Amino acid sequence: MILTKTFIECRWYSRDAAGQFQEFSQPGQSNLDIDQQVHSWVTETTKQIVHPGQLGMHTVWHGSKEDPYAVKCVVLGLTVLYEDTTR
Repeated sequence: MILTKTFIECRWYSRDAAGQFQEFSQPGQSNLDIDQQVHSWVTETTKQIVHPGQLGMHTVWHGSKEDPYAVKCVVLGLTVLYEDTTR
């Protein structure tokens, strides 16, 4: 049976006084990048990926009414097809 598995990575950036963005970590959020997530999942489950999918990216801006672009979140997503032989 062919199934899907989705991996998500969020990268957060805040703008400093000079207008440059600095990456920071959100408390309670995993810091594993997609490569590490996929590797860990394959290692732990021994599932075989049959199609790696295509990396998607979405940018979301956060801030206040006065400064709506103070924080940027770049969301990376990857959905893979894998074979599950246990079903």
